[in-house]
Amino acid sequence: MPIYEYQCLNCHHKFEYLTGIGFQERSLVCPKCQSRNLKRLLSRIAFFDSSNSWRARNGSAGGVKGEKEKD
Repeated sequence: MPIYEYQCLNCHHKFEYLTGIGFQERSLVCPKCQSRNLKRLLSRIAFFDSSNSWRARNGSAGGVKGEKEKD
């Protein structure tokens, strides 16, 4: 189930909402002022690589330009 982040356009309160099956966004209200005037925000995502790959050990797909490789 995804977690979405919203901001109320009336009171500017930011909050998260864990959605479920059959969730209808139009039924959501601001927990602070009870307004339905909401905007869904673009949130960061988390990525976890459980393999023992180079990316998992070093945290990226490639080195930074100009950076020397370490032994």
